[in-house]
Amino acid sequence: MSYLMNESYVIDTHAIYFYLTETGKIRASVDDIFNRFDNNNVTFIIPWIVIAELYWLVKKRSPEMNFNAEFQKLYDHPNTVFIGLDAQQILNLSRFEKVTEMHDRIIVGVAHKLNIPLITKDQNIIESGYVTTIWN
Repeated sequence: MSYLMNESYVIDTHAIYFYLTETGKIRASVDDIFNRFDNNNVTFIIPWIVIAELYWLVKKRSPEMNFNAEFQKLYDHPNTVFIGLDAQQILNLSRFEKVTEMHDRIIVGVAHKLNIPLITKDQNIIESGYVTTIWN
């Protein structure tokens, strides 16, 4: 896992949505991380489930956005690593029972497995305490 040699973060769906849409809902600390990502100084670890959720979020909230073009930019970015769902993540779903949403459990599981912070505004994830979170 050579990508972990850089400063790395797992990124949640709403955080990446705010990054792509530049809605201004991003905290200064998170905005700094996004700027460093833009300058190739930070690696984003993105679970594929986040991209699936992002597709639906864009369709719902920003139908004018070209999802495929935005996804392609992320996919082509040299400091983006996508993580697929594997058997260990499935077996670990029950470890994160304080996280009430299944997709969020998968995302938390990735951050936990890699032992890196998760960029999220999700209060349920933050309050669960399973992983280090960054938003506030």
